[in-house]
Amino acid sequence: MKRGKTSTATVRSLHHTARRWLHGARRGLHELTRREQWIVVTFLWEAGRAEPRMVPLVPPDGRDWADPCVIQHEDKYYVFFEELVPGGRCGCIALVVMDERGACQPPARVLERPYHLSYPFVFEWQGDYYMIPETAQNRAIEVYKCVEFPLRWEFHKTMMSGVTAVDATLFRDGATWWLFANLGGKEDASRHEELCLFSADEPLSDCWRPHPLNPVMSDVRRARPGGGIYRHGSHVVRPSQDCSRRYGGGLNINRVETLNGSEYRESHVARIEPAPGTPIHGIHTLSLVGSLIAVDLLVPRARRAGEEKHWRALGAALKPEKLSGLAP
Repeated sequence: MKRGKTSTATVRSLHHTARRWLHGARRGLHELTRREQWIVVTFLWEAGRAEPRMVPLVPPDGRDWADPCVIQHEDKYYVFFEELVPGGRCGCIALVVMDERGACQPPARVLERPYHLSYPFVFEWQGDYYMIPETAQNRAIEVYKCVEFPLRWEFHKTMMSGVTAVDATLFRDGATWWLFANLGGKEDASRHEELCLFSADEPLSDCWRPHPLNPVMSDVRRARPGGGIYRHGSHVVRPSQDCSRRYGGGLNINRVETLNGSEYRESHVARIEPAPGTPIHGIHTLSLVGSLIAVDLLVPRARRAGEEKHWRALGAALKPEKLSGLAP
């Protein structure tokens, strides 16, 4: 009996290992042969210019750069993003430093873990910089502290454990910090649909209060966060993803109308999506800081001369007034 049980356990273990290897091999082959690639494109709106200065951040062949999050420190922009390498099972966080005229330093990796990282949300608190990357694969919302700006980041704490949360985004409103995130189960589709909201007195709190209306939105077209929440005058604007047709199908600009401990309401103002017939197949994250707008675009891996004009046309459409939440 003992020998039979051992043999059965061994067979199951080998079967599980084989399935994992086959899954990894298939994924690696798909990534090596697929015809699309995520890139990051930034647009600098300068005074006196009718159109923005476009600065594409294009990864080496086969890699993906997505989920840009920009911070401005002194006279430079720091563009953090997810990097996925060919055949890799786990994304990491990388950085490109850009000056106010669009000149860029070489990219550098700043954070790697044995599980997948994406959507680096970077914020400042009491003189230090912190990052909340998406760590849904580790079933936690984790916080990392920058110990040597901008390249060295160390684990600081677990904000929430036992949750499959994607695209966690913080927003400060007076004395209250709000955390927006989509929570889901095992199926990827469910991660697109339900937006949940939590509040605390400070961003590194151990006690995040769930909103009584959670999920505050159940809509695959608008729920999932699509970048940092920002203010434009008296308006609060929340970018979100449209995953109704495909992941990365489009972006929404939403104006937050009511945000308090008992209510949440927002209105849809504008939609940003690739024009039909152009070599832009997807967009799902936007970061707006100062005069710089960064987005990620899904484009053909084998690009042709002249295709950048479509990137430029999309950037020209990303006018600050369109992103202000005031009018379509």
